[in-house]
Amino acid sequence: WCEAPDAQTDINICLIKTIGKVVPNRDGTVSREGIVVRESVAEGLPAIRTSPHKLAEAFKVLVENALDAIREKGQGGELRVESWQESKETLNVLISDSGMGIRPENVGKVFELQWSTKNTGMGFGLFWTKEYIEGLGGSIRVESVWQEGTTFTINLPISSECQKEQEEGKAHQ
Repeated sequence: WCEAPDAQTDINICLIKTIGKVVPNRDGTVSREGIVVRESVAEGLPAIRTSPHKLAEAFKVLVENALDAIREKGQGGELRVESWQESKETLNVLISDSGMGIRPENVGKVFELQWSTKNTGMGFGLFWTKEYIEGLGGSIRVESVWQEGTTFTINLPISSECQKEQEEGKAHQ
């Protein structure tokens, strides 16, 4: 498997492909489990400069964890995935679930290497995701209410080439 070099990457394509892989049969499996997936991706977002494979992997970690938390609660629930442009320089992605949530004393630990709530978890996914997002010049934060759900918000910088293209495109309209 070859890693694609950094390229102008559409975050929405990465989000939609990730959801398609993690929840391939939405009408079957997920509806049987009572899980509703809601996507709200803003159209026309500028690209960011990164590896589309790595960005999709970061989203996959968050989406799989969200589905696991909903399944653990055992009564169905909702997975929300949203994207929007926060400012001229940044894009945001929100991945939120109505699952078990994280106990208040553990919220600060979720990004620590080898920390996991899962019996089979290795404590690598969220650690790697945070390192990767921060390596892009972005940030990730978590908010959680025990027994109600968890929300991860990712802030990503728009690459300078894309900002120029976007501004030039607006100037020509």
